[in-house]
Amino acid sequence: MESRQQALDFKRTAEANGDISGLKKAEHALKEAGEQIDQLDLFRKNLQSFVRLYEFLSQIVPYEDLELEQLCVYAKHLHPLLRVDRLQQDDVDVGELQLSHYRLSKRAEHQLRLNEETGEYTLKPSSDVGSGKPHDPEKKRLSEIIEALNDIFGAEVSDDDQLQFLTGIAQRISRQEDVMAQVNNHSVEQVMHGLFPKRVLDTVLDAMTDHEKLSLEVLDNETKSRAFALVILKMLKTAGELGGAKGAGI
Repeated sequence: MESRQQALDFKRTAEANGDISGLKKAEHALKEAGEQIDQLDLFRKNLQSFVRLYEFLSQIVPYEDLELEQLCVYAKHLHPLLRVDRLQQDDVDVGELQLSHYRLSKRAEHQLRLNEETGEYTLKPSSDVGSGKPHDPEKKRLSEIIEALNDIFGAEVSDDDQLQFLTGIAQRISRQEDVMAQVNNHSVEQVMHGLFPKRVLDTVLDAMTDHEKLSLEVLDNETKSRAFALVILKMLKTAGELGGAKGAGI
């Protein structure tokens, strides 16, 4: 903390004197001091985590380790001594500030019961346990597809247009028996190193009149074209694994 304060003082002096070289040195010293404080803060948190975990587990598992017990006692007393008081880089003078107005807003209203009620005191049973619903794998898969498409095309094109474009290309490819034979019998890595990316580009060219804007983005950028081919491949793979799905008619 002293080194950080010294660096702050040195920085203020350099700024006042217009010393560019000194200012750079002060900023470097501030950075190093900040890193040291971060390390101390992390050590303090890890120390607290160790104490809590050991005190909890020692109630369940009899470690019978004297050194470990001594370490826990030492860490428990050391933790409050490791205070990390961060300093502000710039002091803000609020001496001339004056309160001009204030506003009261009603956030909530509660009724306090001051009189004791007669009868038995009981706890309300929990009503939410077991009420959770399992995640829909179909919705999760659709969300992953949309996220992948957004990474390729960005947010300028709507999700519906992206899905329509993707589904159209996937349906065209699913009708190509030679391609689907590779998709169904090889891993993702093997298919992506074969003719599949090129076949996707050919299919995009065929559908270019229907989706000109999206098609141009795929055709003009090799990274996007391969990423797009990979999304379609995963889509077709998943459809085949689910069974009962017709090609890419997901």
